[in-house]
Amino acid sequence: MRVDPDEQRKRRAELSAERRARKRKERIAIVRAHLPALGIDPTSESGQRVLQRLEYLEGERN
Repeated sequence: MRVDPDEQRKRRAELSAERRARKRKERIAIVRAHLPALGIDPTSESGQRVLQRLEYLEGERN
């Protein structure tokens, strides 16, 4: 039984997108965990702005 090349390409693209999304979430979680060490409260307004900007930049990157 042969695998349709288009199906295979589509599946690889889905896996790649999932991997990119997972890596993006990991990077954001790492930054979020280090904000207190930088003197930024992640629950404060400025901390929320930092996280929103990071999410925006991570989205632009992909």
